[in-house]
Amino acid sequence: MIKRKAVTWNIQVPQALDKAVDVAVAKDWHYTKTEFIREAVREKLKSLGISPVESFIDPPIPKTRKVDEKHD
Repeated sequence: MIKRKAVTWNIQVPQALDKAVDVAVAKDWHYTKTEFIREAVREKLKSLGISPVESFIDPPIPKTRKVDEKHD
């Protein structure tokens, strides 16, 4: 299984935008602002033809053998 690293975005937004997102979250199926924003970003990327999942995943790092393993 590939572990994906998460990064944190810290952004400032106007209070009006913050309140609008609160209203949208309350009206929609999203549980949190974070979930709402993630979905909005995914939708925007999709509309631009960009796949965030496949386009930017780091290649897996090959597993290394343990010191006590014998190689063939």
